[in-house]
Amino acid sequence: MTNSLDAPDVEALAKLIVDEGVVQHVDLNRVRFIRSFNARFRSYARIFGLSRPIREALKTNVCYVVEVNAELFDGLPSAEKIRVVIHELTHIPNGCNGSLRSHRSRSFRKNTHRKARVLAV
Repeated sequence: MTNSLDAPDVEALAKLIVDEGVVQHVDLNRVRFIRSFNARFRSYARIFGLSRPIREALKTNVCYVVEVNAELFDGLPSAEKIRVVIHELTHIPNGCNGSLRSHRSRSFRKNTHRKARVLAV
């Protein structure tokens, strides 16, 4: 069974990324960060967008949930954690309305790698 907890360390990392101007368009008040234990997914992290009907039903203004896989993410070096969080935040479009950007966008791939290099320096 998968267990999830809040991930304040990942949220602090995201705040650093936004404060440094690497990802400027994200309103972190609309993003929640959680850490999953015993997760079945094999990626370091993933992001979920919440549609307007779901947000209204839950009475929340949170539009996105970033979930990190504790077993994989926690063992990464700091620079790689930064890259993963930048990657997930780059999925959020300018409107922060619950929709997600696809990997297929050329600008998504280009900007994600460029942004990761800027903060790693």
